[in-house]
Amino acid sequence: MIEVSRKAVLFDKAIADFNVAETICSYRPDIALYHLLQCTEKMIKGALVCYNDNVEYDHGISNAAEALNRKVKLSGEFKKTCDDLEGYSYSIRYKNMPSDPTKEMVKLIMNRVQSVMSEISQLPEVNQYYNEAHQLNVKLLKNLDVAALDRERKPLEKLLQEVRQNKPKKKEREKGNKNKNRKQEYIK
Repeated sequence: MIEVSRKAVLFDKAIADFNVAETICSYRPDIALYHLLQCTEKMIKGALVCYNDNVEYDHGISNAAEALNRKVKLSGEFKKTCDDLEGYSYSIRYKNMPSDPTKEMVKLIMNRVQSVMSEISQLPEVNQYYNEAHQLNVKLLKNLDVAALDRERKPLEKLLQEVRQNKPKKKEREKGNKNKNRKQEYIK
């Protein structure tokens, strides 16, 4: 196993989260969104570690971003993006999104997460450790059999599509339950 320094660990995990999101965005945008949010949080917390902060923050992206902003001046766009991402985080955690995220929506969020990653990776105290983690991920991705993943994805997509198409509608389920209740009453 290839190792990275302690300060690069969160960046390594953040980059891995981003790579997972990028890979599965087309067929599981809901899970991709989760990994993008995890990536953002780990990037910010990784930067806080580099600035010798204790990183004892809740799971809030905004709170961690504010703490980092107190250490080093970040752009207004950075703060706005983190606040927006925080909203998605609550929606996923408490399952109150109006609908499942679309892959188009997740790709837009992915671009915003990339801007956060870019701004953090250019900070003087962070750059060395981010680059160390990035190089590790480049090596790992080169060894990854993307063709094998794609072969696995296609049957999964087909299965998901079949499940979605064959899912009984609410009225059909209710009718099935009524018939089941009648059979049970008849048996009694």
